[in-house]
This record gives sequence, structure tokens and C-alpha cells, in this order.
Amino acid sequence: PMTHFSVVEVGATEVATSVKTGEKECLSRGIPTKSAIAITSPLLLRRFVATIRKQFPEIGVFGTTFGSKYHLLSAQNVLKEFERLINGIKNGRCEEILIPPAVLAAASDLEVASGKPR
Repeated sequence: PMTHFSVVEVGATEVATSVKTGEKECLSRGIPTKSAIAITSPLLLRRFVATIRKQFPEIGVFGTTFGSKYHLLSAQNVLKEFERLINGIKNGRCEEILIPPAVLAAASDLEVASGKPR
């Protein structure tokens, strides 16, 4: 019997939808969803895993990244993703995580340097 299955979702836009799609594909093949390896871009990884852990606590998740051009992203894109993570925690879509003070300070410095302070 099959014990694992890979689901590749190109162009995914919403974490919960991606998980539900993967779970549906696995169940259609008789494979219960007990764990997942979430592979996404480095910029999105923390929010992706935090969302899965919050919305699907019954699924064990391991997050990893692939080589990408995301190191070329602008400060604005990094700040937008950071804001999405903070908002996900505040509205309950992501698990609560401790964001180290140094990371918060770096985000604040980046906002000031980019001309978009909070």
C-alpha cells in the first residue's frame, strides 16, 4: 500500500487551500494525512509553517525551502511578508510565535530606511 504521496501546487496563493488540496489528494489515494513537508520560498516559509500548525494541528509539519531568486526581493516585499506574519498571528490564522526583539528592531529599521515607518 502507498504510504506517502507528493502534491505539487504551482502558483498556490493561500496556505490553508494548499493544505486542503494536498489532504484531498492523499485521501483520494487512501493515504491518511498525518504529516507534511512544506516546501516554499525562503521569504514565505515561517508564515507557511505557522499557518499549517495553527489551522491543522493534527498534521505534523516540517518546513524547508528551495533555491530561489527571493534574495533579490525589495525591502518592501520583505516588509509585506513580515506584516502578513504579524497579522496572521493577530487574527488567529498562524500559530503564536516569539519574534525576537532583534528581528522586530531590524524590521523597524528597514521600514524607516525604506521610507515607510509604521
